[in-house]
Amino acid sequence: MNIKTLVLLFFFGIVCHLQCLSYDNLIYLLTAPGWASENGGVTGGGKAQPVTVGTVEEFQSLASSEEPKTILLSGTIGVGLSTKIQVKSNKTIIGLDKALLKGSLYIRDAKNIIIRNLTIEGPGAIDVNGPDCITIDNSTNVWLDHLDIYDGQDGNVDIVNGSNYTTVSWCKFHYTSASTNHKLSTLIGNSDEKVSDKGKLKVTMVYNWWAEGVESRMPRVRFGQVHVVNNLYTSAGNDYCILAGMEADLRIEYNLFINVKEPINLSQKTFTAVSASNNKFVSVTGNTEGKGTAFTPPYQIDIIPTDKLEEIIKKYAGATITDVKKLNIP
Repeated sequence: MNIKTLVLLFFFGIVCHLQCLSYDNLIYLLTAPGWASENGGVTGGGKAQPVTVGTVEEFQSLASSEEPKTILLSGTIGVGLSTKIQVKSNKTIIGLDKALLKGSLYIRDAKNIIIRNLTIEGPGAIDVNGPDCITIDNSTNVWLDHLDIYDGQDGNVDIVNGSNYTTVSWCKFHYTSASTNHKLSTLIGNSDEKVSDKGKLKVTMVYNWWAEGVESRMPRVRFGQVHVVNNLYTSAGNDYCILAGMEADLRIEYNLFINVKEPINLSQKTFTAVSASNNKFVSVTGNTEGKGTAFTPPYQIDIIPTDKLEEIIKKYAGATITDVKKLNIP
């Protein structure tokens, strides 16, 4: 190998390394992007001293406390359907390397919640009125980040009943063979009749991956101002990806859709507006266009170019953080 070749390889390596480093500030976010940064932002447990837990009893005791808590989860916690953790206000919940919750999280009438770097396994989607892996119910300023969520019995993540100022980032949603029906991942607003949701359900979904097995609701939206930005869709065999329902105000931009059906479903015709721009579509069928002019977000989002999105999202979405010190734990 001559000197010229060595020099070229050296500089190629530097460029690749710098490209990776340039996204570190997006992968290991120190503060919530998007809607969760509004309305005073989200700090979770704040400066509360971290406590490591490894049992359902310990986890439930801390998560349901009225005091601010920073909770580190270790190992496998829970036994499935019967494990339902109630989460109250001012909590940070972080999974240590390979932490797994077999069960569900229920955030109701709460505010200021952060949940990061955790795998959550549901019992399997079977079309019954069971729990979601995570339900956000009448809660504000919630940030879900770097979660691997699969096989929710009803859904993977549902954001309902006037919840507001929520961001979902760097999460992977999927289903395994344990799910046989109702593989509907992400619901924002759960009834056309719930007019009390008007002016609420402000949600940002950014840097997420809807992967194998997801049939629809990526997300399905009613009423809210929802920003679907810089996500990856690879759920081959699906029914649709994003659906604009009753009075939905949707901004869909800089996403990558690969080998999926109906990226943007406008069939309900009751939405407020759907703006679709700068998305990339590869081997898709069905509608790719929006209609109308959606809201303008009051915040800025750093964009990963769509030609790099598949590689980066597949590598980093989900519970992929091995060193949680990068998450600025107190």
